[in-house]
Formats: sequence, structure tokens, C-alpha cells
Amino acid sequence: MASILKFVYIMIIYLSVLLVVIEGYPFQECKVDADCPTVCTLPGCPDICSFPDVPTCIDNNCFCT
Repeated sequence: MASILKFVYIMIIYLSVLLVVIEGYPFQECKVDADCPTVCTLPGCPDICSFPDVPTCIDNNCFCT
């Protein structure tokens, strides 16, 4: 009984962490390079790409290249 309860608690913690990670997924969908933001829209985070890199749309996701 205790092992089942421990398993349920672990699954709840795992799923809650997974939901937090999915919600903060850093890639944004895009169609063209102009859809990729040059700065981060979340409070307290730095620019998305460092200086030599620019945001580029690859396979409908923004990446720094």
C-alpha cells in the first residue's frame, strides 16, 4: 500500500514538473524569419540570441543561427 502511494506521489510531482517545462518551451512557431522575436517576451529573461546569432525560422520553429 505504501509503495503504491509513493508511486502516485512521484507521478504527480513528475507530471507537474513536466507541465511547467512544456509551458516554458523556448521555441516559438513561425512561418518566416520575421515571425521570430529578437527579444524575449518573458519578464526577466535576456535576449533570445547572443550578438553574432540572429533568430531564424527553421521547420516552423525559431532558432538562433
